[in-house]
Amino acid sequence: MRNALILFFLSFTYLFAGCGTQSARTFMNDKNTSESDQKTSVAFEEVRRLTTEVMIGTYRIAENLEKTTKLYGLLQDKKFKRSAPIPILEDGEYLLAIQPKMKNEVYGDIEISKIVRSKTGFQVFYREVKNSQYAEEKLKNPVIIVKIKGAVPAKVDLIRI
Repeated sequence: MRNALILFFLSFTYLFAGCGTQSARTFMNDKNTSESDQKTSVAFEEVRRLTTEVMIGTYRIAENLEKTTKLYGLLQDKKFKRSAPIPILEDGEYLLAIQPKMKNEVYGDIEISKIVRSKTGFQVFYREVKNSQYAEEKLKNPVIIVKIKGAVPAKVDLIRI
């Protein structure tokens, strides 16, 4: 009986001590979280990669079929009747096309390392990479198109790393 009482007391103490510690940790995390800590990573899928002489700006968002068709029409290679299939967007999906100004690799390519959502919009972290095919053929102005699911951001910042 005495052992059962001790076991009950220890279990009871462990249960409440564990819960109290967890809730205190949660409270402290909520209280000490700043805007920079509230950034969340965004999953994305690369849809297309190309180079073009057409400048689309640093980024362009296409959240419906009309805008997607317009974007692909701008990027279409005039030598071919249909150079790339237009992707189908499901509910809640949109395309993000980025075309940063190249600083180090004029005939290089870009690689997205991550996309982060913050209160003000998206931050797209990318790096310039060498591409021997682009250099050999003197291709510049790379564009990458990614598919993202979720809310469309109000603003997109490109950050070269």
